[in-house]
Amino acid sequence: MLELQLEHLESKFASNEGVASTDQLLLYQRTANSTRRLLESVGLKRRAKDVTPSLEDYLASKQAVDADYEEVDA
Repeated sequence: MLELQLEHLESKFASNEGVASTDQLLLYQRTANSTRRLLESVGLKRRAKDVTPSLEDYLASKQAVDADYEEVDA
């Protein structure tokens, strides 16, 4: 439920061109901190995940896109 409330607040911020009132920011901060504490209390931890493609994967995908463009131009 807390995650839903955070997403709802984020949606409000986005629809208002990123502008939020002080009360909205305080509510968001308190809710985010409560969520973090609850998740930590059940043993969940944040871990960074490397999502960077390898050089070989990146070059292969770039070549595939280039090949698609060449087929369209032909």
